[in-house]
Amino acid sequence: MLIFRKYQNKDKDDIVKLLGQEGILDFNFGGTIYVAVEDEGLVGVGKGEKIKGKWYISNLVILKEKRGRGLGDALLRSVLNRINNQGAKWIYSKVNEKYLINKGFELNEIGELQLDMDEFFDQPCVGSCSCHV
Repeated sequence: MLIFRKYQNKDKDDIVKLLGQEGILDFNFGGTIYVAVEDEGLVGVGKGEKIKGKWYISNLVILKEKRGRGLGDALLRSVLNRINNQGAKWIYSKVNEKYLINKGFELNEIGELQLDMDEFFDQPCVGSCSCHV
């Protein structure tokens, strides 16, 4: 079974391990953090955080062997749904990542990626998941 949920304290070690495998060593546990959990354990983590009044997607990682199944899309939707419910209409990324561009993020005038969340949620999920967040 596959679940997407807010992280819990018991997930911290697994999150640090997963991110460490991707070379992400400076993770902090503030902000909005969701995890993807499959029968055998944690398979993904996504994080959004508010910085100086703007919401940023700062991490979105799926285990390499679990990629290609639409899990990143479902995890991104989980994080963005939570942030959208807090009143945010735009989300940004300081990293020019091809995956985010494929999801609808566009480069703005100051070199950040930005996404209109209303437009994003008008698009269907990608992959084999049946998320309706």
